[in-house]
Amino acid sequence: MRKYLSYANVMATAAVFIALGGSSYAAVSLARNSVGSKQIRRGSVGASEIHTGAVSARDIRNGSIRLRDLSRTAQEGIKGPPGPIGPVGAPGPATAPYFSSVGPAGQRLSGSATTGYIGNGNAYRLDFSRSLDGCAATATVATAAPEGAQDTGGGYATVGRQGNELVIRTYAADGTPKAQPFNVLMAC
Repeated sequence: MRKYLSYANVMATAAVFIALGGSSYAAVSLARNSVGSKQIRRGSVGASEIHTGAVSARDIRNGSIRLRDLSRTAQEGIKGPPGPIGPVGAPGPATAPYFSSVGPAGQRLSGSATTGYIGNGNAYRLDFSRSLDGCAATATVATAAPEGAQDTGGGYATVGRQGNELVIRTYAADGTPKAQPFNVLMAC
């Protein structure tokens, strides 16, 4: 047995006994409730170390739990029943529909825009008397326009903008500029 005893083996065995004895001493010699928040490092106690029922509502600081910290079931449980329907509000401002049908000579056939013929054969200016910021407009050549506009035989229209006015240009089906009736719809 003497041949197995070396300085390293003796010291390793002594270290094991001292370590075991130290933790046993701490478990036996610490007074009840002597370890507090000053002795516990932040984040060292997790959910697995907390006994069920150990934390009650009076132990939780007001405002420290957010709605997202609660389970979905708990979130649904704290919703109350819907309240009574409130009174009907005042009507909003009256707005004109933002559309217009225009004949080939630039005359307004229907809608809310004032129109003007620009003068180069296929260009028309429309004013809806409002800001065009945040609006989108589309124009189509009228093949069945109301109140006297003729069937055009096809074509297309483009929409541009100059300040607060729309500029519509109409073209024949082959792409040549042509004065034609058209419809404009503006979404705001």
